[in-house]
Amino acid sequence: DEDEYQWQHLEALSATIKKNIRQIVKAIDFKAHSGNANLLQAITFLQDIFEKGKILRQIARELFPTDFIGKSLKKYVFMGKGIERLNAERYEFAVYKMLRNAFESGDIYNGRTTKYRSFTDDLIPAERWARDKSKILSDLSLPVLNAPITDTLQTFKEQLEKKFIDVNQRIINQDNKGLKITGEGKNIKWTLPYRRGEEEENHALFQSVTTIDIASLLAYVN
Repeated sequence: DEDEYQWQHLEALSATIKKNIRQIVKAIDFKAHSGNANLLQAITFLQDIFEKGKILRQIARELFPTDFIGKSLKKYVFMGKGIERLNAERYEFAVYKMLRNAFESGDIYNGRTTKYRSFTDDLIPAERWARDKSKILSDLSLPVLNAPITDTLQTFKEQLEKKFIDVNQRIINQDNKGLKITGEGKNIKWTLPYRRGEEEENHALFQSVTTIDIASLLAYVN
């Protein structure tokens, strides 16, 4: 199991990982959207343990929040059945692994950063939007935002259908030189021509070199 070897490697590097990452986790105020409450609970649990200077592996296993651990992680974090078989070190690594993924996707964020803050921080406050919606849309000078959505979709549909007609007509007239046309009349078919890349050993340079036997080559080198 390749993943098991990776977890074993993490355990071998545990001292270095803990020394660097724990200080970062302690210092950051993490926030989460509702769908990641379980992971945030696990992060808060670790922060509390680190802040109080407690040893993680000495904490009662039933106190560990585990709802964030999916099926794919569970077999590497638990060394058997039952909460008492939870591996504390691997639990910590699992939190970091899930935290990294959630941080990159924006599911967990920090409002003090520019890269990892919540998407909602860039939105107009709901109160202002409800109060000044018409003025905001007018100030943007984008007619498409003020038009009924049905009209906008109909316009896009007409533009797309015209492009279909134009493309098909160019194929029928064989105006598109980038296509390979076969058949006639209603039986016209087209495909994209694929050119096989020249293999490196068959490059034109080598084709211009005279072929000699190995004995002649060795005699020439000597």
